[in-house]
Amino acid sequence: MLKIAKRKYFKDLGYMVDCSRGAVANVGNLKKLIDILSDFGYDYLMLYTEDVYEIEGEPYFGYMRGRYSASEIKEIDEYCQSKNMELRACIQTLAHMGRLLRHDQYKSLFEINDIFTVKDEKVYEFIDKMLNAVSKMFSCKKIHIGMDEAWALGRGKYLDLHGQHSKTEIMAYHLQRVAEIAKKYGFICDIWGDMLYSAYMESEDKEHFHIDMPDIITAFSWRYWKRDQASSEEEFKIYKKITNGQMGFAGGAQKWGGFVPGNTYSMQALDEQVTSCLKFKVDRLLLTAWGDGGADASLFSTLPTIFYCSLLAHKLKLNRTAKKYFLDVVGMKFDDFMIIDKLGILDSKDPLTYNNLSFIYLYNDLLQGLFDEAVLPNATSLLNDVAILLKKNIKNDKFGYIFKTLYSLAKLTAIKAPLSINIYNHYKASDKQALANDINDIKITIKLLDIFLHDFEIQWHKENKAFGFEKQIIRLGGLKERLNYTIRQINRYLLNEITKIDELEEERLPISVSWWNHNNQILNNFNGYKEIVSAGSLREL
Repeated sequence: MLKIAKRKYFKDLGYMVDCSRGAVANVGNLKKLIDILSDFGYDYLMLYTEDVYEIEGEPYFGYMRGRYSASEIKEIDEYCQSKNMELRACIQTLAHMGRLLRHDQYKSLFEINDIFTVKDEKVYEFIDKMLNAVSKMFSCKKIHIGMDEAWALGRGKYLDLHGQHSKTEIMAYHLQRVAEIAKKYGFICDIWGDMLYSAYMESEDKEHFHIDMPDIITAFSWRYWKRDQASSEEEFKIYKKITNGQMGFAGGAQKWGGFVPGNTYSMQALDEQVTSCLKFKVDRLLLTAWGDGGADASLFSTLPTIFYCSLLAHKLKLNRTAKKYFLDVVGMKFDDFMIIDKLGILDSKDPLTYNNLSFIYLYNDLLQGLFDEAVLPNATSLLNDVAILLKKNIKNDKFGYIFKTLYSLAKLTAIKAPLSINIYNHYKASDKQALANDINDIKITIKLLDIFLHDFEIQWHKENKAFGFEKQIIRLGGLKERLNYTIRQINRYLLNEITKIDELEEERLPISVSWWNHNNQILNNFNGYKEIVSAGSLREL
């Protein structure tokens, strides 16, 4: 039996669940996750909650977003304690609060985009309310207060009121003010360190760069992608310098690219990152699982990465003994669980590349074909082969439902992936018989879409509160109606009711989204739903 002993290498090891990007994990499944994290040797579970926790006197804070009540947080907190773990809050006190902008009473708090206005006393009164609420619900006095990705800081209302100041000056002021409030409630705080890092990189005088770090704050370097070891170590050196050693590190369990996780890629990135942590004596390690786009992937889809991160933190190897321990805890063989990645490695020349082609194939429009370039010539056979592997694990008592969802997705995308190209080519060739056959394939696609939605709905409600699933229904329901519309348009064309199909008249161009082609390398992991489904402007669904 594998023994995960108390670490000598890391002061604490945590796992963060994103509860703000659509999916809000229900209490029962968080307890199930806590059981696993405890057996894997984690010290705490962190809940990333932008506006999904209860604040007394603020009924619109998290309204219809699935916010946790005070009693739910306390229940989760007590369960963590019963497993010798902590439950920690991760909130936002600078940016990433844009979901409040839909409510008139919060609009005055923002300077630009989703960023609070620094030096506005009403902002600090509101942050006080937030921290007060958290202090009453969470027994742990260690809290993450966010402060990441406020790239337009100081360029909106702040600029009008106070004139031009550097990000370093503005961040320093805000850090001090929020730290003062946090101290009032006895908190010790973490922040994301990217704003400090970017301020340093933009500084013209790096040698004398300095920012006053309140003594209760630790800045976390975060990176979820691979780099070469030398670049990684250079980044760590800079963070060590600008934080005066008050530094932790956050890696990523990739599940934000669509319905399929990227365990293989995440584990390779963690190899490099944890090596740097150990070399530079960074003794706080956090593994994050973001839900960008809509939290499509299962809460438990990254269990192999969660386990592997703990092994690295304990300086243990992923060997036969470790895999036996994974089986005992999870109820599924490690290698069987890793089959979940197959739908995300699809025919990559580099098996360690993470992609989400199944997400792209699902939403690529049959008439506009904006992402036709992503369709592999043998996509159908590859997806059918993956479906066979996924099907073998559907009967697993604990996590078979995840494999059932992805099996249905593989079968659906196997037939849908080449359809947009086929329809375009058949139209350009004026091959009406082939277009009639394409209609039959679209009808099969619709039936498979219904099956996938059914399986996905079961998965969602098994793991999460209902909130957020409305977005999934709108997306998938919209896809179904678009497929039906495509059938109608092709039929009109075949019956000579219309002389042309507008979308098919235009020449197909290469994908022009900047994320798609990075440094002349096709990444295959774009998760921008609205850019995939339409060339027009859509609000994020």
